[in-house]
Amino acid sequence: VGGGGGSGGGGGGGSGAAAAAQPTDILDQAFAIVELGKFLDVAPTPAVINSLLRVCVQAGALTRAVRTFEEAAAAGCAAADGSSVSILVDGYAQAGDLAGAVRMLDVGRAFGPRQSGGGGGGGGL
Repeated sequence: VGGGGGSGGGGGGGSGAAAAAQPTDILDQAFAIVELGKFLDVAPTPAVINSLLRVCVQAGALTRAVRTFEEAAAAGCAAADGSSVSILVDGYAQAGDLAGAVRMLDVGRAFGPRQSGGGGGGGGL
């Protein structure tokens, strides 16, 4: 499952490639913004939680995504919803972790999201 690419961060000046090469920085910035909101007593909305999950999935940080979802759900945050579960299932599927996708489907069943077969991304289970 390697985190490929190496740590190096590379030289600054390129075009869009520099930003794309550093997903961890973007991920950390996204979480910092949400933490600032919490500090200011601004609860994250479903769109914010789901955006964080998408950024985690794109960065290959599924563990962080699941932790974020679990923390939101445990806090009784209505922001952790069926869309959140779907994002995580897709993330596990993209990573080739079928067992993880199935676990998230089980969480989704317990959580009670509507399974609306619609959405994008191909390859249904």
